[in-house]
Parts: sequence; C-alpha cells; structure tokens
Amino acid sequence: MYHPDENWQSLEVAYDLLYGEKSNLSPKHPGKVEILLSWEWYGFYALRNHLYPFWLSIPGQVFKILGCDTNFLVVNSMYLMHCVIWSFGDYFFYKLVKTLAGRKCAIFTMMINLTNQTVNRYISRTSANGIEGNLAIAALYYYSKLNKPKIFDVGLQKMTLLISITFLCRSSSLAVWIPLALMKIIEDYNWFLPILVAGMTVTVPACILSVLIDSYYYGVFTVPQINFVHVNVVENVSKYFGSDPYFFYIKGFRWEFCTVYAIGLFGLSLFTVHQVCGSLKSFNTKVEGASRIPSILTFIVACLTVLSMVDHKELRFYAPVT
Repeated sequence: MYHPDENWQSLEVAYDLLYGEKSNLSPKHPGKVEILLSWEWYGFYALRNHLYPFWLSIPGQVFKILGCDTNFLVVNSMYLMHCVIWSFGDYFFYKLVKTLAGRKCAIFTMMINLTNQTVNRYISRTSANGIEGNLAIAALYYYSKLNKPKIFDVGLQKMTLLISITFLCRSSSLAVWIPLALMKIIEDYNWFLPILVAGMTVTVPACILSVLIDSYYYGVFTVPQINFVHVNVVENVSKYFGSDPYFFYIKGFRWEFCTVYAIGLFGLSLFTVHQVCGSLKSFNTKVEGASRIPSILTFIVACLTVLSMVDHKELRFYAPVT
C-alpha cells in the first residue's frame, strides 16, 4: 500500500457496505462487524461518493448470497474489480495514442506506461485518483474522435458518461473539461447543442442516481460533490493537511519522471505543434479531418492549473496527466 487513502477511500468503505453499518445485515447478525471509517464518510460531512466502493463490493455481495464469502475471495475480488478499471484505462490509452500518433508510437508509449513506476503507483491504486486517471484517458479518446457535430452522437454520449462518473467520484475533475468543451464550441458553434443534450440526457440522470445512492447510505439527503467543494475550496479545510507553493506539481514531474520528463516535454511540444497546424498525418497517415484543438496540452494545463489553485497538494492528485 502506497497511501492510506487506498484503504480509506475505497476498500474499507466497500467492506462497510458488505458487513458494516451500511450493509443489509441485521444488528444481531453474527457476520456484522464494526467498521472504522474516516471522517469524510460520516453523514455530518458526507464528502465522498459511494459509486466506487459499491463497484468494489459487487462480487462480495454475490459471494454473500452464495454463502462463500471467505476472506480470500472478498478481499481479492475488490482488487480484481479495480483491475478491470485499470485495464479499461490502459486499453483506451493505447487507442488514444494510436488514433493521434499511429500504431508504432502507441506500442512504444504503452511500453513506457506499463513499465513506469510513477504511473503504476498512482493509476493502479484503489483510490479516487486511480479512478479519475483511468476514466479520464478513455474520455480523452472519445474527445479525439469528435469530428462532426451530431445530436445523440454515441461517442459524445460515452465521453459524457465517463466525465460524469469521474466528476461524481472526484468533484474537482469537472473543471478540467470545461476548457475543452469551450474550445470545441469555438471551433464549431454547432457543437453547443449536442454537448448540451449530452449533459441533460447523461450527466443529469447520472447525478440524480448518484445522489439517491449517497442519500440512502448516508441516511440523509445530501450531495457529496457540493459538500466536497464547500469544505475543501470555500472553507479551505484541506490546508490543515499541509500546504505547498503553486509550482509544486511542476517540480513533482521533474522529481518523479527524471529523464522521461524532458523527453515527454519535447514530445508533447512537437505533437502539439503538429496538432495545431493540422499536420498529424506526419505521425499517423490514417488521420482524416482531425481537430486542431491542442486537446492533450489543454487537458494537462487545465488539470495542473486547477490543482495548483488549492493549497493542499499531493503528487498523486495529478494521476490523470501521468
């Protein structure tokens, strides 16, 4: 375990959904246990969303019904469920790079991704940051495939769902996608209506369902996403967990990636120039009608800007851009 939140944000909560106060077991059931949760999960604060812990607990719920919920099966099934999301992210990471830069570059990039200790340290962990990183990559892939404005576009709907889930699991992630949406609308104003429709038909129902689930488990009507922003941004309570200068993440990249940091900056700069100039065919001859929006650079800059505005900083927070 690299960070305590791998337990407090997911595993411990999932176990509570199975056997603790939030489970369907009666108070006198011999299998019911007392679970110690962090302060964020108590109804008074209600800062965290239950979607991810619920996802981890699904196999355990099945094992309970079948009467084979052994320690080995329950614990390892939670890690297996996270590995599904991790594999999902890696799959779309390969597809994203292949779409933008071609098959050879995608293979080379995947080799670096799979063998990079820093990437695996954050993306593979059972914390909200790991979820955010994996789903953000998939959403970026669908963003790169948006070519012609179309209402109820399948790719746009999938991207919106991924962004919605990411937002529900980690509230600050939504701000990163606002610049990308605005740039897409500026590029072609006909995107406004499809984006609006996707938000109304995908994001709104997802948020309503999430609020119902959270209100059920907290025992009171609550919206954790609003609570999270109020406590950590408005009241700035997170500063009591430590504060760092605005350039913390820039230095963090250099510390953790060393030589790869310089190579990555050069590659990102070269790719961005070709993307803006509309000459991605020099990377991938199959690219047709690709957008000139510097999507990758915009995503990275937006993410680091949002994170840098908050006093409390941790290197794992920039998981989506690793």
